[in-house]
Formats: sequence, structure tokens, C-alpha cells
Amino acid sequence: MDHAAMRLLRARNITRETIVAERVEVAETSETRKRGLLGRTGLEPGTGLWLVPCEWVHMFGMKFAIDVVVLDKNNVVVGVQETLKPGRFGKLFWGAHSTLELPVGAIRASGTAKGDRIVWEDHTGTAGDNSVTRVASARQGVLTPPSNACPPAGAVV
Repeated sequence: MDHAAMRLLRARNITRETIVAERVEVAETSETRKRGLLGRTGLEPGTGLWLVPCEWVHMFGMKFAIDVVVLDKNNVVVGVQETLKPGRFGKLFWGAHSTLELPVGAIRASGTAKGDRIVWEDHTGTAGDNSVTRVASARQGVLTPPSNACPPAGAVV
């Protein structure tokens, strides 16, 4: 699957009333999660990749640093890691279920911190139809990720 064909969502931090990323690609299949950001030379400001489910990432084979936001099953931030560099391991966070990879500086710009809640909207700002995530609450624009497991090998663990 070409990354251009992935579903796009907006990540909104409702705790801080900020936009974390305007255009987030959703890596929902084993193939897209394994590939992650490998082969890319960077992320544009306002973009990101949501790996769902994915409890942990590594940066082997990467060409650029990223910010990482780790979410639980309720899309509450359980940890953040700024400027994760190529060749490094991401931190492990208790309760992790999915991971949002962002350009360096996105965490600081949005003020995102542990305990914040992220909601997912289609990238035009309305609640998505959520065929990616199986459960949607149009009232809040909240999307809950599917429950399949993160692959044990590849770019993302």
C-alpha cells in the first residue's frame, strides 16, 4: 500500500485545545505498521503517522528524528518522547496501545503531555466514518483503534 493511499485523520488534543497534527496517516495493517516511516526523508510540519495498534517503536533504518506520542486504548497520552533519533529505541510506557509519530517540535508546539486526551477527526475537521477503527462516537469525534496486535517484527514492534 502506498502511503499516499492511507486514511488521513486530524489529531486534536482536547485537553489543551490544540491541533497536534492536521494530516495524520493511519497505519492500520501489519504491512503499513512494519514499514512505518522507513524510506522517507522526513515529515512535513502538521503531518504524522498513527500506528494502531503499536505499543513501542524503534528508529533503526530511519533517516530523521521524530517526536513520539504514546496513547492508551482510550486515546489518553501515557507518554511522550521528543526528538527520538535514528538508531535509537523508543521508551516503553505502561498502558501503551498506539503510537503517533510526528515531526520534531510537534509535541512542544501543541503542548501535548501525559494525561492529555487526543481525539481523531477526518482531516477536514468533522468526525470520521471510522472504518479504520471499528468504533466511533460522532458526538465527540472520538475514534477508538482496533484491537488486533502489533506485529512482533519489522520497523515497528
